[in-house]
Amino acid sequence: MATCMFRTLSTRHVIQRLLDNARTSTVGRRTLLSEAYYGNEVWQKRKRLAMDMVELQLKLDRDFVDLKKPVPSIELHIFVDNIMTTAQLQTGEQYLDCHRHSIVARHLRKATIHAWFRACIRLNEPERAYKTLLNKINYGLFPDMMIFNILLDMFLKNEDYANAAMVAMEMMHTEVLDNTAPLSQHLALYACLKYLLSGTEIEDHHLPHLGMTLADATRGQSSLFSRSYHVIGYSMVPTRLDQGVKALQKIAELAEKDCILQDAVSKLHSAVENSDNEQLQASLQETVNKLNENNSIIDKPVDDLLQDLVENIPNLETKDIEQYPTTLLEWHESNVHAVQRQREAKEAFIRSLKEARLEKLLQETGGIKYWLNKREQGNTQTEEKKDSFEDVEYIDKEQLAEEIENTTRL
Repeated sequence: MATCMFRTLSTRHVIQRLLDNARTSTVGRRTLLSEAYYGNEVWQKRKRLAMDMVELQLKLDRDFVDLKKPVPSIELHIFVDNIMTTAQLQTGEQYLDCHRHSIVARHLRKATIHAWFRACIRLNEPERAYKTLLNKINYGLFPDMMIFNILLDMFLKNEDYANAAMVAMEMMHTEVLDNTAPLSQHLALYACLKYLLSGTEIEDHHLPHLGMTLADATRGQSSLFSRSYHVIGYSMVPTRLDQGVKALQKIAELAEKDCILQDAVSKLHSAVENSDNEQLQASLQETVNKLNENNSIIDKPVDDLLQDLVENIPNLETKDIEQYPTTLLEWHESNVHAVQRQREAKEAFIRSLKEARLEKLLQETGGIKYWLNKREQGNTQTEEKKDSFEDVEYIDKEQLAEEIENTTRL
């Protein structure tokens, strides 16, 4: 317990020293993501599949709740994409839970996940968004990077640094934080630092997760700030101290002046000393000596570095903003195609039922020659369209068969 207490105090002391000036600056009160990044106007003007929500809800209630049957993901998507009220949002959450526990859960669409979190944000339900994000067992929601970024920004604007950091840690756990998403790295790093500075009592078991998030949020970045926090991140994870030393060795190999903060070196040194790993201690000391020889270690306030981090965010938004309309259009086209495929699959099944009934009738009346010719033509058509229905996720064949039977009786 004493060791855990030392690590907690040590981490906070280093972070506090690094960002002491930043806490009183205007950086923490700035809007991080621009209004353009939220893309509200683009979202409102998107193409979507319209539906009578009352009729659709009755159908989904019957299938999900009463009959306990799987539901095609496209039907769930249409409902979620048209949510307008808090009541519909609550119902949508129940549907997501039911879908997650059905045999077609793997078919949940990216567009549906995006629409769900959009609805939570628009209806001012951040806690519902947070709950469904972290509860993978019941919802299985894996957002795209744009939604992750918006969620981070939303919690940061509300000064809810604990939930912002939890979102960042979720990004680390799902392994989406790397240098291919620098905007997400910047936001996740900022969220974790604000959480560490918030004064909130952080439980010991959260510190390694925060450390790994800091390490991932700075991975592949080359700034003084990022290099330093990459090392600090590893120093917070007792099982990854060797990775911290290796990261410091790579910095030492650069033989550059002023390329690592003194506090990062001190934090790693303190953690390694407490590990009682003599080999690792010797390796670290050799690395520190090399850094000192090259004048690579610098002791300076980090306010300007943190401000540079925030001010660089607008430069990183452009790609996502430009791509967003295209992404929405691609999702819509995919949804339209899904509806068409479901319709074609149902029609194909209905035809097969009718052909079976016709086959039986012809056999009973002795029209074998006609039946053989008909079957040969049907086989050719079926072979041509065979591949069209292989990935249709779900067709309620029993219900369709019953409908055909009832129609025949009439």
